[in-house]
Amino acid sequence: FPYTTLFRSLRSLHMDNNRLTELGPDDLRGLVNLQHLILNNNQLMLISLGAFNDLLALEELDLSYNNLESIPWEAIQRMISLHTLSLDHNMIEYIPEGTFSLLQKLNRLVILIRQQQQGCAGCVRVYRRQLPRNILQVMSFARRSSRQGRQEINR
Repeated sequence: FPYTTLFRSLRSLHMDNNRLTELGPDDLRGLVNLQHLILNNNQLMLISLGAFNDLLALEELDLSYNNLESIPWEAIQRMISLHTLSLDHNMIEYIPEGTFSLLQKLNRLVILIRQQQQGCAGCVRVYRRQLPRNILQVMSFARRSSRQGRQEINR
């Protein structure tokens, strides 16, 4: 099948500004050389557990401006070549401790934190110890009662 070779050699895939609502376990299968995956400005609500299994060479992942409450964090942990991760403008409320600990090349992380209104009782916490000390030194989120906290961290 001729498309198999094409997909295997694909290095960059821009599917931004569409109306994608979910990524299934087979949607990105075979894209083993993919380095840039841009999925911002969609309506993604669900990313299946196996959706990122073949994306171990990924260097840039942009999932910003979607409707995601969670993503397959285990797959993110295996993306050891990842240097840019954009998750801002989603509905993510929790990032498991240790998610970024193996990502030694990660030098740009953009996260939007949605906080609860009354005294920020359920604020999202991202622990400093989950980040490689030599790459990302500081990660703190301002507490705001009804606003969203956005942090962009560069090397």
